Amino acid sequence: MTAEVAVLNKTGVAIAADSAVTTGFPGKEKIFTTANKIFTLSKFEPVGIMINGHVEHLGFPWEIVIKDFRQRLGSQKFDDLRQYVDLFLQTITDKRFLNDDGQMVSVLINTLSTVGEISKRLDREGLVWRSKDIKKTLEKMLAEASSRPEIPGLESISERQFNTEYGSIIEEVSTKDEHTEDKMPSVCRNLFRRVVLTAMKHQMPSGFSTGIVITGYGRENLFPKLFEVTVDGAFLNKVRCYDVGEHRCRQGRGRDRAICAGRHR
Repeated sequence: MTAEVAVLNKTGVAIAADSAVTTGFPGKEKIFTTANKIFTLSKFEPVGIMINGHVEHLGFPWEIVIKDFRQRLGSQKFDDLRQYVDLFLQTITDKRFLNDDGQMVSVLINTLSTVGEISKRLDREGLVWRSKDIKKTLEKMLAEASSRPEIPGLESISERQFNTEYGSIIEEVSTKDEHTEDKMPSVCRNLFRRVVLTAMKHQMPSGFSTGIVITGYGRENLFPKLFEVTVDGAFLNKVRCYDVGEHRCRQGRGRDRAICAGRHR
């Protein structure tokens, strides 16, 4: 379990986090309990960042990504905290971080997650690994993924683009998955790839997503703000990132506002 807390009031913001982080690959995850998850985002302004969940972005430790951003930011100062968030999200799409291996791992993680989810649902409903039941399960999963909000910037990605780049590796994984002796039936493979793509285009977090919390002040912010963002790998040179929430103190009477973020591993 990862837990983080932020308390905002009119005079400041306090943040705290545990020291557990996860790294590795599905089935071979490692958990470290001595990690630093709170960093300054600017050396010149009161802006901080916390991470929870996976410790890396496409193979790069978040600590390295954050330090790189801080150096590039330098003494720049923005009027609103949201501008720091937008610049940070722009930075993580830099070509230096968008390596092919990291993107392939993102697709593999989502492919394995989809296979695992099919098996869980079949077991839960007392069904067996056969074309009819798999097709029905995939159709339900496709509808669920499609109902989630689409991630900004990924709307234009087509099935043809996705299958051209990743179709062969998805085919290999789904027909030789180590978690089941059964192979994906040929009549279900197109639908299976569509489910993987739809989940990756929509706000369906994988087991290796990272929660980003950025909090503090812009020059024109009288009270502190806090933004929550999810970053969850990339594919076709597009980073999967989307807003989760925005919190702020408002003028008037009221108690301190506490925000908690966490996830079970």
